[in-house]
Amino acid sequence: MLKLFNIQSLGIEVIKKTMLKRLLLVSVLLTLLTIGLSPTRAQEVDNNWTAWIYRHQIGTVTVIDPNGAILDDFVLPIGPAFLLYSRNIVVSPSGRFIAYMVSDTAETNPNQQLIIYDLSSGITIAQHNTPSTAGWTSFSHPDSAGFIESQSLFAFSYELVDFTSGEPPSWEMITLDYNSGVVTNIINQRNPIAEITVNEFSVLPLIRQSSADGVTFVTLVSDNGGQNAPAYTWDFNAGTINLTDYHQSGNSDLLRTTGDVIQSSLDDGLGIAPTQDGIAPYGGNIIQVYSPANAGIFPFYHTEARFIIDTDFVEFGNRVLSTEIDPSGIVAPQWVLLERDGTTVAQTTAVAQPSQIKFTADGFVVFNYNEGLRLTHIHTNNNGFEQRPIWSDLTSGIGGGQLAYVQNFAFAPPSYADWVAISGG
Repeated sequence: MLKLFNIQSLGIEVIKKTMLKRLLLVSVLLTLLTIGLSPTRAQEVDNNWTAWIYRHQIGTVTVIDPNGAILDDFVLPIGPAFLLYSRNIVVSPSGRFIAYMVSDTAETNPNQQLIIYDLSSGITIAQHNTPSTAGWTSFSHPDSAGFIESQSLFAFSYELVDFTSGEPPSWEMITLDYNSGVVTNIINQRNPIAEITVNEFSVLPLIRQSSADGVTFVTLVSDNGGQNAPAYTWDFNAGTINLTDYHQSGNSDLLRTTGDVIQSSLDDGLGIAPTQDGIAPYGGNIIQVYSPANAGIFPFYHTEARFIIDTDFVEFGNRVLSTEIDPSGIVAPQWVLLERDGTTVAQTTAVAQPSQIKFTADGFVVFNYNEGLRLTHIHTNNNGFEQRPIWSDLTSGIGGGQLAYVQNFAFAPPSYADWVAISGG
């Protein structure tokens, strides 16, 4: 009652003036917000990601926003017994954890340790030493997907090479609970369920998708360099490894929201791409897709003009980017923007290596070396290739960094356009 009495005693005019001031303030704020949000939808969406740059030579991670501002810049911890960082890191989908390997400089079978680093606390929360015979690990290759954050697990693999026994190389894959440091699942090539299913010449599983039920992986195979490698699923609960109905090569991309896989390949029925001086073409002449929502694998794009050397999802998976080279080797590589029905939307000269491309909601981010390290956003959902420089470090030499991760904060689309198959041989 005291508060009501005091308000009433102020008088009607005072109350009116106060209300007018508040309305004016709200009006000003709304005007400012309108001005700030007035650019096109594309520029709004462009702010919904961060890029993570990793430099393995010195173990630094730099997190950059779409305006080029450095949000974080730190050196990953390394123990006194180790000197080298793995060539690649794995960032968890939430952006909270980073997994990486450290090793010493032994020429054969170096001591290696897996580290899980918690960015929120700034401390190492888990460490795991690989066996003394471990060689290459899944960190030797980019785009591993080992985190299962819902269960606090990380899956990774390593090659086993015993130079004293004379046995051929084999492999092992585990899941580590990074809260307790306990290995919860383990499988190796000598295990009966792996021997029955997995190619006997496999030397290292590369994890492409992880969930609470298990992991999907492809294997590097000693007789084909990992090209056109079969994909398998390791079911933790059932204790089985099953061959999937698709293959995945190095020049492929996986859309983890749907499980769709795209990759370039050769199809004789659609005509072999032109060769150079009788040499077999480098790359493919089609892009084929495997989609869990469709039966089998089928091509949706074909070219007779160039070789397809890589393919990537862009615009959150709504479209596909094809990286192609002219058979003469004289013309610069081209980017071709494609719809899911194989229609060409636009094309331009490529400015980056395929492995340095990761999608955003409006296009994709490119990381390349051009007289220093440069990060560029390519805006494509306006049916073009609008380039916007984001960040650069002109002090770094060739190979001084990589685009380890792009964290998207925009929501994935509720549905995608259907794939449209083309007929082949």
